[in-house]
Amino acid sequence: GKAHYVRCVKPNNHRRAHDFDSANVIRQLRCSGVTETVRARRAGWPVSHTFAEFTHRYSEIYMKITKKKRPESLNPILQDLLKDPENWRIGTTKVFLRDQASSMLEERYKTYRQECKLLLQARARATLQQRKYMKYGSASLCIQKNYRMWAAVHRRKQLKSATLALQQRAKMLVAMRRFQSQCRGGRLLQAGAKRSVARKNHVAQRSGARRLGAASRRAVKNDNYVQLLKDVIRKEREERIRREEEERRQKLEAAERAKAEAEAAAKKEAEAKGQKLCEQASACLDVNKVSEAWELLSLAKESFKTAGTKEHDEILEKLKVRIEKAEDRQQSKSEGEKYLVEAKRALREGKIEAAKTAINQAKTKIERSLDATIADEVTKVVTEIQSIEDKARYTKQGEDASEDASGCILQNDLDG
Repeated sequence: GKAHYVRCVKPNNHRRAHDFDSANVIRQLRCSGVTETVRARRAGWPVSHTFAEFTHRYSEIYMKITKKKRPESLNPILQDLLKDPENWRIGTTKVFLRDQASSMLEERYKTYRQECKLLLQARARATLQQRKYMKYGSASLCIQKNYRMWAAVHRRKQLKSATLALQQRAKMLVAMRRFQSQCRGGRLLQAGAKRSVARKNHVAQRSGARRLGAASRRAVKNDNYVQLLKDVIRKEREERIRREEEERRQKLEAAERAKAEAEAAAKKEAEAKGQKLCEQASACLDVNKVSEAWELLSLAKESFKTAGTKEHDEILEKLKVRIEKAEDRQQSKSEGEKYLVEAKRALREGKIEAAKTAINQAKTKIERSLDATIADEVTKVVTEIQSIEDKARYTKQGEDASEDASGCILQNDLDG
């Protein structure tokens, strides 16, 4: 590294402490060139900062003094903090300051940093004190809560013991009074019961003797009445039994009738469902849906079987024949279309015999299917085959005639 030299200045020539000779010190500074250096620094711009460093360092002071937002450039900072333009110059990448202006900015910067430190310390101390206060507050609340809980429990125990004592004394007093009243009532009740029993026994004995005498007299006189009464009771019992049997018979008849009606309704519903399925099968046959017609026919058979009727067997048989015919026609149509396609392909390939064979088979199948559209196509193909055959026959006849004419010319038979 570089060598650095330290120049010492003596405060006095007597080597005494706390003795400062200003003239001697000025002379030493002037002789060492320090005053010239200071003058040169004051005359120029010895302090320099880059734009980013200057803005980063002094923008906080600018925002605090001017109460404005953070500036995007350094011109507002220089204009507001350093009023005189002679104290600063702006270069290409740096800003240059005079020594006095730099000292003033640094002093403000130190003051701002000190205020920030004091503010942080104050906030930290406030936070610590607040936490301590909250801790003390929660501790005091806990103590108060525990004390109140203990006092309430102690008070409740006292009240409970006092209440139990009062209840015990009150129950004892009530029990004693109830026992005394029960004793008095028991004695009165025993006396009254004894009197009542004696009176009832006397009255019963007297009334029993009277009833016995009267009953003996009635028994002698009313033997015929007793027999009549027995006959009436027997007839009432027989009538009641007859009514019960009649009600039971009516209930059984009603149940059988309801069951028969339910079965009839179910058969009728099944029969209607079968007829509807037959109609749907006929409609499917009209649109050539043979597989759906078979399914509907099987469902209709099951419905008629559930209904237990046989008068619809003829309808089912006719519908089955129709479905089989439709299925045969559909199969014949598909085979006829297949042979028709083979005939057309044979025509395109020039195979007349194969085309004739295929078209004859297609004609047979189409005649069974009764499809007019495909029959028209078959007729067209047949016409085309006939035209091709006629054309071939005429061509062959022309060639034969040409050969005969050529032979006659060679034999000089002009008449031939």
